[in-house]
Amino acid sequence: PSPSPVGVSTGAVVGIVIGGVAVLVLVVLTLIYFLYKKKRRRDDEAPLAPKENKNEMLGGQQQQNESQMSDHEKTSLPLPEPPTPPQQPHPPTPPRPFMSSSSSSDLNYSDHPALPPPPPGIYQDTFGYEELARATNGFSEANLLGQGGFGYVFKGVLPNGKEIAVKMLKAGSAQGEREFQAEIDIISRVHHRHLVALVGYYVAGAQRLLVYEFVPNNTLEFHLHGKGQPPMEWSSRLKVAVGSAKGLSYLHEKWNPKIIHRDIKAA
Repeated sequence: PSPSPVGVSTGAVVGIVIGGVAVLVLVVLTLIYFLYKKKRRRDDEAPLAPKENKNEMLGGQQQQNESQMSDHEKTSLPLPEPPTPPQQPHPPTPPRPFMSSSSSSDLNYSDHPALPPPPPGIYQDTFGYEELARATNGFSEANLLGQGGFGYVFKGVLPNGKEIAVKMLKAGSAQGEREFQAEIDIISRVHHRHLVALVGYYVAGAQRLLVYEFVPNNTLEFHLHGKGQPPMEWSSRLKVAVGSAKGLSYLHEKWNPKIIHRDIKAA
């Protein structure tokens, strides 16, 4: 009898089927991957519509809509006016500085209105001419302390023993008149330990007398250049300079209106 053909085992058949299915699945997955990647590349390369085009489209649509409206259908509403900003008040004009100088002949005191009366006790009050004449021994040459463009200064002693310096302004001098008005209106209110205080005045006709507190120890020029005087110590010179600077600083910076002296001298 002839031999029977060899049969394929069941295990081999199962293996072949599984292998074929796996290859088929792999091919399908590969195909899906390439399709997805191609689609994604196409989306990335597609240009985005610029915003300007969108705005132009909206603007064109708006113009088209407006062109379709008839004239009687268009109504122009008045725009509200912008709110008016509140007006800021102008800052007050600062007072003009007062110039005090023996050479300031062009000074105009009409620009400085009269100040209100000072509170009681700031300076004594008016003096009588006879009272000042007695205090200065009739304005004698022996009592003369100095003189300048404004007039003369005499030393005096009041009945109560208080020493004073009386400034007699030259009669008919426009500069003396301005000096007098300045002293009464402004200087009488200035009080500082490094400034000579005005204690009173006298007015009658063309006579103008100003009364100051008397400062002893003579003038700085006397101590610096007086005959027979020893050299002034450096500490004393520094003390005088610092005190003078403090007084000027008070006039120039602290007082209102500012007082600019412009006539500083040692005499």
